[in-house]
Amino acid sequence: KAELELFKTLIRRLTENEGIGFKGKKKEEIQLYDYVLDHLSMPFQQPGNKVRSGVVFHSEEFQVGKNTFFQIVQEGLGLDNCTVITPEEAIARERTFLENQLVLIDEILIDGDYKKKISTLNILKPLMTNELHSSRPLFKNWRQVFSTCGFMAFTNHKEALAVKKTEARYTMIDVNKTRDEMGGDEFFNNIWTPEGKIRETIVNVVKHFLLNREISDNFDPKSPSLKTKFLEVMA
Repeated sequence: KAELELFKTLIRRLTENEGIGFKGKKKEEIQLYDYVLDHLSMPFQQPGNKVRSGVVFHSEEFQVGKNTFFQIVQEGLGLDNCTVITPEEAIARERTFLENQLVLIDEILIDGDYKKKISTLNILKPLMTNELHSSRPLFKNWRQVFSTCGFMAFTNHKEALAVKKTEARYTMIDVNKTRDEMGGDEFFNNIWTPEGKIRETIVNVVKHFLLNREISDNFDPKSPSLKTKFLEVMA
């Protein structure tokens, strides 16, 4: 219970600045804490059911725990089912990452002028929404690949993506905390060993939790992303 509470506390602290997102025309309020856990539960419970939107975590500060929670999830899913890629890999034509159940695009920053950002973003969006993708491994012809993998992204830049306020594929969450506000070394040392490994049985505890927690009734994997305060900032 103590180890599971560490994971829950980490997700809660990462999402509590934004607090809620808004769904649909009626602007139904959705708790981002539950929404993120629903996203993380899907590849464990329903790996063939694609979530057609991604979660983007933004924090100007470093070492606030984004990679900590993802590594716990990655080890729970297995390294053959969950991977971390760069933005360059995300838009490359090989797309070998599509065989995974969950993919993290780390340190995302689409550079260049607005038109270039929009062009690159249009390459990324089908990854979130489609199940059939064109892929061309080195020295091979183009082929169609079926994939139901889900996506998350981390960034330290407010201008990372050229999005509009009507964006429907990225739920933007601004952490807006320092490492000390996240609990500092006193908190993170309960998760990490001095050798840089996740402590004790926390991976198995979290895996059991995500496999068995009830996915929220208001979570629809096919629905557009939630609107948040930070979406307007990035837009």
